[in-house]
Amino acid sequence: MPGVYVGETKSLVFPILSDGYIKQTYGNTNPTNTSLALRQGHWGITKGFTLEMIITPYDINGFGSKTTGSGITDSEKTIPSLNTSVTSNTTHYQSNKYTSDRYAHKMMLYYNKNFELYLENTTTININQPAEYRIVAKIHQDDTTKVTSTSDTVIKPNNVLHGYYSGTNTQLYEGITTSLRQLDSSTSLNSSTRVISQMTTNETNLIGVGESIYGNTGKLIGTVASINSNDITLSATNFTAANYTSDIYYSQPREALYIDSTYKVSCSFTGDALKLYLNNVEIASENVTLTDGFYFDPSDTWIGKGKVRTESGGSYTYTESTTTQFMGEMYEICLHGRREPSARSSTLSVGYSDIVFYYRFGDN
Repeated sequence: MPGVYVGETKSLVFPILSDGYIKQTYGNTNPTNTSLALRQGHWGITKGFTLEMIITPYDINGFGSKTTGSGITDSEKTIPSLNTSVTSNTTHYQSNKYTSDRYAHKMMLYYNKNFELYLENTTTININQPAEYRIVAKIHQDDTTKVTSTSDTVIKPNNVLHGYYSGTNTQLYEGITTSLRQLDSSTSLNSSTRVISQMTTNETNLIGVGESIYGNTGKLIGTVASINSNDITLSATNFTAANYTSDIYYSQPREALYIDSTYKVSCSFTGDALKLYLNNVEIASENVTLTDGFYFDPSDTWIGKGKVRTESGGSYTYTESTTTQFMGEMYEICLHGRREPSARSSTLSVGYSDIVFYYRFGDN
């Protein structure tokens, strides 16, 4: 008789700035012999498999504020973020105290020495920039990375209109939605120095280095390289003077709406390809060539955190690190013998005969 689940779906929560994980302890019938024939569970897999899970990622960046406002200082799902009126040094931010490399933070979903699956932050700043994530899977063999499958950035914050209306320029807006917001309506540009001037301090306080600046046609003028009290200097990269208008715009506040959404992340190893899926849609694939075939390393595997591999003198060490901590919610995780994701995108529906392990978190 099939199981019946009643009640609200629960999850295993890895809060912001946490260090928790689940460990699957390696064992076999003879601990001194690591022969594949003696391995149990996923350590005995020699053919294809699919690892998939239902998750909600949290925001590792926070929402930085240049000089005014408080940014995010207290949240269960978004990392605390001070503004530069408190400290101009980003290494003083609590998130940088936690991990010095938050802009390439790897939120490990599943870790084994021979296989990793994680979300990687792809941002470079946190001024109006919550974290954005791509999905990465790696297969290692003999301490060497044999194949990596990496998606484009697929989990992103949204630009939304917060009841804002510009009476000076309606052509940017369709209905009540726009990704841009007016910054100033009467600026001037020195195209040789890439300086936009005649701004007020209140206006320059709204943006930070790295912010994109647009003209009133919605086309990119350039990105901010530096800020003074009444002007901004744009970077030479992507600068297009022809797109400049005296009426300039910047991005609407980006909201990490994904912190209240769920995603199905799947990784399939078919024997000759390593494929990534988001909500059952294939988003990346990489061919696989393995001299000795694939197997999970005979060591503990972790859910929600990983280790960092360091090479020294031809030998490798593996150390626990906060730079691989998953922060978010995990509802289900399953490893099964099929070479493609299970049919449903909102839950993991796998035949019992194919399951290697399956965890469903909650109180049901």
